[in-house]
Amino acid sequence: MKKILAAVAVILWTIAILKGVKMYTGEEKEQVIQAFHSMSMGQEQSKVSSYGLYQGDYLTVEEQKLLLKTIANGLGIVDNYSITEENGQYGRKLLLFLDGVNADTQIAFYTTETPQTGNVYEVSQYVKVDITIEDSLESAFYYQDKVAVLMNRYVENPQNSIRIQGNYAGCLSIEEKDVIVMELLDSLNADIVAEHRQDTYVIYAYTSKLNEYKEVGKEKVNLTIAVSYNETENNTQMILATPLLNEDF
Repeated sequence: MKKILAAVAVILWTIAILKGVKMYTGEEKEQVIQAFHSMSMGQEQSKVSSYGLYQGDYLTVEEQKLLLKTIANGLGIVDNYSITEENGQYGRKLLLFLDGVNADTQIAFYTTETPQTGNVYEVSQYVKVDITIEDSLESAFYYQDKVAVLMNRYVENPQNSIRIQGNYAGCLSIEEKDVIVMELLDSLNADIVAEHRQDTYVIYAYTSKLNEYKEVGKEKVNLTIAVSYNETENNTQMILATPLLNEDF
């Protein structure tokens, strides 16, 4: 695991990343969904994430709760959720959580207070949305669009992503990984931008069929593929993320 993260860090450290956005059509979205389905992974799970700096004025706790409820309503969540509050030395976190039948939703509002000179504190506010969905890529792409629209109302330059995780039985060889990954890249007309295929297996690529991308130097990146072996479960876990993988795996 640490080796995979190190490889990701090396690739990202060597290139400058800027944000870019390109909208895509419903036909292109269907092609992407079909390409992911063709991989026939077991126990698929998708995660839609978005986060960024809140662009409004300072909010009180009650105003933060109202904002969380407003975002939840925009996602079709009107009841059966809980709101918790955590306070630390330099910040506060409000979390709206719904444990659904096929999806879990978390909407968080973070307030950080960074000490400056004297008794002065620099206050920053952030919003983060995470929706974890079982066995439905169609729902993941649907909610990605809804989350992006909502976050654009409240957040400065929201960072949006979809993370899809599945597995294959046993330990796949590099050759077997190559076959699966290259078939996906071919079906999406994707070009490899950066790769590492030895002890760790991480590939960064670009396809015009995905709606968001990062600019890496002069290259565009909007698809990350990471493969690792889970000894405990005796399976090979594959993670697909667009545009980049932003968390541990």
